[in-house]
Amino acid sequence: MKGIEIILWLQGLRSPGLDMVMLSISALGSSYAYMVMLPLAYWLMDRRRGWLLALVFLLSMQVNGVLKEFTETLRPFQVDARIALVGPKPLTYALPSGHAQGGLIMWGGLAAMRPSVLPATIYSSIIFLVGLTRLYLGVHSPLDVGAGWALGGLGLGVALLLFRLDEISPEIPKDWRVRLLWAIAGCGMIMLRPSKGTIPPGATLAAVAALEYWERTRIRFDDCRQLSQRIARLAGGLIPPAVLLGLYKYLGVESLWMTGIIFVVMGAWMVLGAPYLFKKLRI
Repeated sequence: MKGIEIILWLQGLRSPGLDMVMLSISALGSSYAYMVMLPLAYWLMDRRRGWLLALVFLLSMQVNGVLKEFTETLRPFQVDARIALVGPKPLTYALPSGHAQGGLIMWGGLAAMRPSVLPATIYSSIIFLVGLTRLYLGVHSPLDVGAGWALGGLGLGVALLLFRLDEISPEIPKDWRVRLLWAIAGCGMIMLRPSKGTIPPGATLAAVAALEYWERTRIRFDDCRQLSQRIARLAGGLIPPAVLLGLYKYLGVESLWMTGIIFVVMGAWMVLGAPYLFKKLRI
């Protein structure tokens, strides 16, 4: 069965209720989901591995943005009139699928941070279903999703190697030269292909790579264990970036420079602002 036929078969199952379900599952692979899950992994689960996962994820999303600009692959609904677009119209090219790529890194990384059978099963299901929804919604072909999973698998492998390196030689990932390389990689891809696909993850990456040093040496917040701490961090940590992101979307910021500044602030809040707040409030 060819890619187009697979999409048409899936869309043959369409109903208003199934559309809502598929859009909801697809949202678990969106940039909004990652902007929530990355900080939560850092604030609530494991600050060291959460930071490393954020670095790998953000760099991988920049690679995704660059590849999309180079391949310039159209979406299925744009090349075949029989395919319906379900949901909002994407503003980027198709290959590789960012939802599939980012989903495998993020949910796979979360499973690796707290390995156990039930979470791993849930996260694996999310990874598969997010990819499936992209076909159903008419925004990706099987090739797009497969390429996203392949790159996501590569990114997850890098994250797992960094987790292991952090156990064996914890000083290496923290070295200022290693941080500088992460920041240079992010900024370099922005210079190579400045766009709304590369600037948000690149600007966030530069802030997360560099500013975590100040948290580690000056603030030094701890992993939380109590449920009350988790709830307090969840509320206090997510409200400011949610407001900032809401303003960004509401104002429809077009300037790439302003976009970069906003996402530097987002990254700074994740690794510096929120931990400072947690320390002051003793949560």
